[in-house]
Amino acid sequence: MNRAEIEFSVLKRQCLDCRVPDSATLKQKIAQWEQHRNEKIVKADWQFKTEDARIKLARLYPSVTIPRQSRGLSVVSRSKRPIGR
Repeated sequence: MNRAEIEFSVLKRQCLDCRVPDSATLKQKIAQWEQHRNEKIVKADWQFKTEDARIKLARLYPSVTIPRQSRGLSVVSRSKRPIGR
C-alpha cells in the first residue's frame, strides 16, 4: 500500500464513518480532518517483524539447497541482483 492509499484509508475510518448530508458539509469535514492531521504531523511506521519480512521479501532472499550427490552447498538466488552486495 502506498502513502496515498494509507491516508485515504485513515480518512475513511476517522472522518467518513457516517452519512454526510451534502457536499459542502463533506468538504468542511475533510478540511477539518486534514488540518488536524497536518497539525499532528503523523509519521508512518514502516517497520515489520523478521518473519513478515521473510514472507514479503522472499524474492530477495537466496535459497540454499543441498544436492543429494554432493555434500557441498549451492546457493540459488531468486533475485536478479548479485549475491554478496
